Amino acid sequence: MKPLIKAVRRAVLIASLGWLAHATGSASAQTNDAIRIVDVRGVVEILPHGAADWHRAAIEDPLHPLDRVRTRANSSVGLLLSDQSPLRFAAMSELEILPGTADDGQGLQLLQGLLSFFHRDKPGRIRVITSGGLAGIEGTEFVMAVIMTNG
Repeated sequence: MKPLIKAVRRAVLIASLGWLAHATGSASAQTNDAIRIVDVRGVVEILPHGAADWHRAAIEDPLHPLDRVRTRANSSVGLLLSDQSPLRFAAMSELEILPGTADDGQGLQLLQGLLSFFHRDKPGRIRVITSGGLAGIEGTEFVMAVIMTNG
């Protein structure tokens, strides 16, 4: 199992060299307030910024900067960015929505789990930050895993 964990860590580190360049539209026109949930399978929960308790997520729930989203076992969630770019998170994932800026546009911090992104429109940008760094790729499909280990 250790070679797999090392390989995943290495892949995350390699992917952390730049920006994920896929979302469409100008970065200054994007806002995190336009991120919304478009698919819920199983148990998906939201912790709004400043709240003490997680609550069940529903389709069309908006996500705002510093809100957290997590999926439980056998669950997944689909998010739609303001430019209509879809993101999917697999079971046992947790992420935080990052505040957007005119320079950086929308973004998120992947705390743990699996992120899948598929996009065929004009190149743009989205920030994906992990404890290991930033992610970046050019192309149409992107998958990133963050695995929490004890050592």
